[in-house]
Amino acid sequence: MVAFPLSINLSINDFEKKLIDKKTKPTGKLTINTTVGFGSTWLTPRIQEFMKLNPEIEVELIFDDKELDLSTRQADIGIFMRRPKQLNYIQKKLIDINYHIYGSTNYLEQYGHPKNLSDLNKHKFIAYGRGAPSPVFNPDWALKLGMKDNKKRKSCMKVNSVYGLLLAVQSGVGLAALPDYLTVNQPNIVKILPNVEGPITEAHFVYPQSMKNVARVQAFRNFLYSKISEWKF
Repeated sequence: MVAFPLSINLSINDFEKKLIDKKTKPTGKLTINTTVGFGSTWLTPRIQEFMKLNPEIEVELIFDDKELDLSTRQADIGIFMRRPKQLNYIQKKLIDINYHIYGSTNYLEQYGHPKNLSDLNKHKFIAYGRGAPSPVFNPDWALKLGMKDNKKRKSCMKVNSVYGLLLAVQSGVGLAALPDYLTVNQPNIVKILPNVEGPITEAHFVYPQSMKNVARVQAFRNFLYSKISEWKF
């Protein structure tokens, strides 16, 4: 048996430790894809805390209402507003997202506060635009509330972005159906007919099989679910 000098043994042990740390310690670049609305209003304000907890992870956020292809590594992680159809993705439900009708305080002061479904006919509505990648199963549900024979109100304006809808509502254009997470801590926003909810959207945490045991993915997953458990939309 060959005996190696102590210094060589120590070097080998250090090398092995570095290899283990590289596999288990969250390091490297992490690219996260989600919608403009969720990313801008909910994720971004919390990402600094994650970066402080994991200083060796380089975070890149890609906000796009069109989902990126994770299988080709356009992103490492997706927070999608639907259950993904790809079988090669690992997925876990994140949270149910509820929708309500919202209006700005300035708009309601001018046009009045709806007290029932019939009152909605007296108001202007902003709707999802043509071809909008809306996460809502039925994006026109608010236009049909209280209407007969599946008819719907005519919208005064259309926007192909959930975040764009929020800005339009805040500016006083009219009422619109918005996800509750989008309105948290937003000024000049009031929930209309709070007992009337729209279709529920499932948000999912998604990543490809190739990223299954990557430490930085696991670190972000644990962080994200801890933040979700603290906050109820």
